[in-house]
Amino acid sequence: MKHLLLLYIIALFYSCSDDKRFPIWNTKGKYGFINQSGEVVIEPQFDKTWGFSEGLAAVKVDDK
Repeated sequence: MKHLLLLYIIALFYSCSDDKRFPIWNTKGKYGFINQSGEVVIEPQFDKTWGFSEGLAAVKVDDK
C-alpha cells in the first residue's frame, strides 16, 4: 500500500511532463518505467533515474 501511494505521488509529479512514462522501482532498488496505464514499459534495471524529457531519460547504472 505504501509503495502504491508513493507511485501515485510520483505520477502526479511527472504528469506535467510531455512524456507520459513514470519511474518505478523494485524491491532490489532498481528503477524502470511504467506508462499511464500502469504497464511496465522498461523493466527495472537502473540504479537511479531522473524521468523522461523530450523522449529521453537520464539514468545511472553502476557509477555511469
